[in-house]
Amino acid sequence: MENFIGRNIQAFRAHKGFSQEGLGNILGVSQTSISAWEDGKSLPRKVNASEFFEAFPELSHDDIFSEECGYACKTLKRARGLDVVQVPFYGAIAAGTPIEMIDVDETMPIPGHIYNAYPDSFLLRVSGESMNRCIPDGCIALIDPDSEWVSGKIYAVRVGETDATVKIVNFYKSSVELVPNSYDPRFKKKKYSAAEDGNDSVHILGRVVWFFAPFNFGK
Repeated sequence: MENFIGRNIQAFRAHKGFSQEGLGNILGVSQTSISAWEDGKSLPRKVNASEFFEAFPELSHDDIFSEECGYACKTLKRARGLDVVQVPFYGAIAAGTPIEMIDVDETMPIPGHIYNAYPDSFLLRVSGESMNRCIPDGCIALIDPDSEWVSGKIYAVRVGETDATVKIVNFYKSSVELVPNSYDPRFKKKKYSAAEDGNDSVHILGRVVWFFAPFNFGK
């Protein structure tokens, strides 16, 4: 049987701008449950359906459980799947003290025209206050690994082997400087030598080219 229920759920999630984890939090289920529904590996139980319609009263039963009148037909057919594109969402990246970047086997939707401009891009969640003048805590940043390195732009960087942060980066001949942009004066810029190895080595993951606030941001 075709997985029209999963397509309807994915279409609704994409239209709302939810990650799988975000929708799961609202419905009281795990990210893996949402992924399994969308992939057709399992179906929502009756209690899950009740949570769905209680959380989103604008939805009808057909929106989720109908093939011909479902959400996928209402949205994805009209857009031919080109209005939004699913891109990898790899988890959290700090805008304060660098934290370990946690991989998440998940995707999130972005506008198709932005994807076309940055086809190899991926998403990371920004946490912390060191960049709050330009990127608020909790926003989702789109990272382009193919952008050329230009001093004064905002980049996602990995400090050491696993830690990651987002900062304004100034490139010098033998060093890079990570500069915060915060209302909090406690955040200070820091310079790393390009010749250093080990814990202080810096790897540029890509430039921040776009960001957005997730649904229910600030609540």
